[in-house]
Amino acid sequence: MLAWCQDRIHPVDIDRIVSAELPDQNADPQLHSSVTKHMIHGPCGDFNPRSPCMKNKRCSKRYPRDYCGQTCTTNDGYPIYRRRDPGLGGRTARIRQRLKTFDVDNAWIVPFNPLLSKTFNAHINVEYCNSVRCIQYLCKYINKGDDMAVFVFSDEDLRHDEIKQFVLGRYVSSNYAAWRIFGYEIHLSSPSVFPLNVHLQKTQLIYFTEKNARQVIENPKGTTITAFLKLCSVDEFAATLIYPEVPEYYTYNNNNWKRRSHGTELDNWPGVSRKNVIGRVYNIHPTKQEIFFFRMLLHVVTGPKSFADLCTVDGIICATYREACLRCGLLLNDDHLHRTLAEASNCKLPWQMRRLFCSILIHCNPSNPLNLWESFKQSLSKDIQANLALRDSNDDVYNEALIDMDRHIRRYVIRGLSEFHLPTPVHHEAPLDVEYMSEKNYNIAD
Repeated sequence: MLAWCQDRIHPVDIDRIVSAELPDQNADPQLHSSVTKHMIHGPCGDFNPRSPCMKNKRCSKRYPRDYCGQTCTTNDGYPIYRRRDPGLGGRTARIRQRLKTFDVDNAWIVPFNPLLSKTFNAHINVEYCNSVRCIQYLCKYINKGDDMAVFVFSDEDLRHDEIKQFVLGRYVSSNYAAWRIFGYEIHLSSPSVFPLNVHLQKTQLIYFTEKNARQVIENPKGTTITAFLKLCSVDEFAATLIYPEVPEYYTYNNNNWKRRSHGTELDNWPGVSRKNVIGRVYNIHPTKQEIFFFRMLLHVVTGPKSFADLCTVDGIICATYREACLRCGLLLNDDHLHRTLAEASNCKLPWQMRRLFCSILIHCNPSNPLNLWESFKQSLSKDIQANLALRDSNDDVYNEALIDMDRHIRRYVIRGLSEFHLPTPVHHEAPLDVEYMSEKNYNIAD
């Protein structure tokens, strides 16, 4: 469940939900016991140099953390939680692990929620994320599918048994099993998303056998696009819509669009009802130029009655869809490339964004590549920022993103990014020091 907050969250609100401090043992002994047992990191470092979190003689999780008198929020990423110094009101505790006794303070506390820690008495890390990119991560995480067990087929069994493979490879956890036993919903999408085909004239996907090949080729099965063109020819209201808007007012059955019988009726259009449905046209890579421009026109041309209508601008039939986009003013600048990258930033991972950016440079001839880079450099380098454990992006993070793109693009262009008047990355002889980068990124205001 994703909940949107109407008002901006302030540090005091974060402190009510997330804590990174040792609780008062006298006021709440149960919570104090749970936190000292489950929410202490390590200890690592000088206390335990062999801890699994130690990388290059430093804690990869950045413990112990710096003290902070009050919670501070940043523009993007995790906030800096309140961790008071023992000399300024912070508490300390003595714990025992592996036959050793350690004195710990707030610098070693993993952020937690008091209610969850008391209820479950377990390690439950709770963080406040103020970036919309966390939604992108959550969508990919919950839709990645079931865990798969490792299995091997010997040479003795060469028969392909799909059911047997599924049974052998499927892993059902206790939580998933209980959920299925109680008959709860496995997934739910609201509002619903209706996928819309995109193809050029007479290029839709068809299925045929040797017996019906000729018949299928001569009379191919209709698609959501062909049905939309047919609908605009006979339905006055449909002629006012663009392609992605159709699923809001019509349902698609038996290769035809029909008006919705349920929903909110429109005042000025008797018999027309609207339902909250998102029509999403399949993505097309910019390198497939003709169908890419065709898709652009589907988002701006209202009520086309044929493929030719999509190519017609001010009564002039254009030879290509690219020419139609030019006449519509869609290609006067790099706006179409900005829209492509903006759409990709909502559903693609940063390394995929960088590959797309390289393809745009090579195949789409952008008029201002530097402006594209400046507009999307944060989305293009977000994974590098996370790997370097930095709160905010800086020039070193952007440089690493440029290095990755330069290496990829040199497979096709000898001069690399300099061919497109982009910043020339500085190649390092040794890997970047994460601790050094963290120090460079220190916020003086904190």
